[in-house]
Amino acid sequence: MAETSRAEEGPEEISPEEAERRRLEQQWTTSRNLNRMLESLRIEHEMTASHNLKLEHAIFDRKFYLFYINSKNNVLDDIKKIAPDGDKERRNILKGEELYVEGKISRKELMGDDYKSTMASRGNSWARAIILTESNIYDFFRDDHIKMERIKEDQINLLHDIFGNPFSKEPAKVEPGWLTTNVKGLATKIYQEKEFDNMPILADALEDAGCTNQEMLNHCRGKHEHVRGCWVLDLILQKE
Repeated sequence: MAETSRAEEGPEEISPEEAERRRLEQQWTTSRNLNRMLESLRIEHEMTASHNLKLEHAIFDRKFYLFYINSKNNVLDDIKKIAPDGDKERRNILKGEELYVEGKISRKELMGDDYKSTMASRGNSWARAIILTESNIYDFFRDDHIKMERIKEDQINLLHDIFGNPFSKEPAKVEPGWLTTNVKGLATKIYQEKEFDNMPILADALEDAGCTNQEMLNHCRGKHEHVRGCWVLDLILQKE
């Protein structure tokens, strides 16, 4: 008797949970609605958080803060092109905020006279990321619809760089054998020195170490912007 083909077996049966995961993954990879993507990240985090909530919230906050900081820095880069002396104070605040997120300065130092940031005292990281989308930092470009669309695309690309695919059925992981001295050294230097142009070199080092994860390799070789918080760097440097 001939075997029944998959087509003859009828549609694949999936659980409601798997159907929802697929829906969210599709939305995440195709959506151009920044606020919707930020909201889906918050919901996903709350639904999947384990018993170690303090650690997981710290990781979650760090990534959202880095999204917030890098998004604002990118906009300030654009502002500098049309107003070279504009927003020096904002740039300095962001410098302090990144140092704080990286654990290089204390909360007291961040809020002191050197940086005068309110990041550590007002609102959580997710809320600040949402507020960023309506910030008056965009006033320079409100009437330039092409520029605003490009800024929005840059922010969506940043989300993908920092969070990867949080709705993947099998989240990416780094095998111990891939963490050679060369891989760890390259990742550390790229992260600390912000030498993100060397991400393709990191991909080559990962391949040499036996990495077969195409998602990781393709991400390293992608032409999009990489920043501190990049999900591949975080996996290698065990910041997740």
